[in-house]
Amino acid sequence: MIGKIIGSFVQFPGILVSLFLILWLVRKKKKYLVISIIIYLFTIEATWIPVEKLWMVEEIPIKGDILILGGGVLVTPDGEELSRATLQRLLKGYELWKKLKSKIIVSGGGTPSGLIEAEKMREILISWGVPKEAIISEENSTNTYENLLYTKNITDKPINIVTSSTHTVRAKMISDKLHMKSAVIPCDFIIETKITYRSFLPSQETLSFLGYLTHEIFGLIYYKFKGAL
Repeated sequence: MIGKIIGSFVQFPGILVSLFLILWLVRKKKKYLVISIIIYLFTIEATWIPVEKLWMVEEIPIKGDILILGGGVLVTPDGEELSRATLQRLLKGYELWKKLKSKIIVSGGGTPSGLIEAEKMREILISWGVPKEAIISEENSTNTYENLLYTKNITDKPINIVTSSTHTVRAKMISDKLHMKSAVIPCDFIIETKITYRSFLPSQETLSFLGYLTHEIFGLIYYKFKGAL
């Protein structure tokens, strides 16, 4: 534990806290202490866990189909592959399928290289043991609104929307706008939801959370402007 504490303050972003704290000790100027405290508070999970809980929608699964939203792809030296977010959503959807044994809808369109996200998601689910006939591919959507709109045209059953924790608010608001009976099931958590000693250590994960949160806020503003919410 001591090693993790020390390590968090000698690597980014914790090293910024340490540097400004050293400047304060050497130069005796309060502004350096203030900057150090501000950076510290912005880069620890303890500050943002309450925000995460208020922002995230987490509901009990309902009897109905399972919709797994694609979370994008990554470009690698070997071509394109599913992103971590997509894989986390697939795993959560698979775990939910083992309980509900209902239809799974995988939603995600094509990429510039020709990879169809939903098709790749379907292949992985089949490799995990999900029967082919239990999976429906929605391969035309390019954003969250289309994910849900095209899914509504596929099934009239209630749906369990499996998506990343920071994405749940937007997914729920769109499903409500489309008058879909749904429950939102979060996964791919970036920061912890409970306070531990790690919650008080500066971390890159906290910065990632802030990045995704900002993305979602602007996404909501954009969708609101377009009338999709």
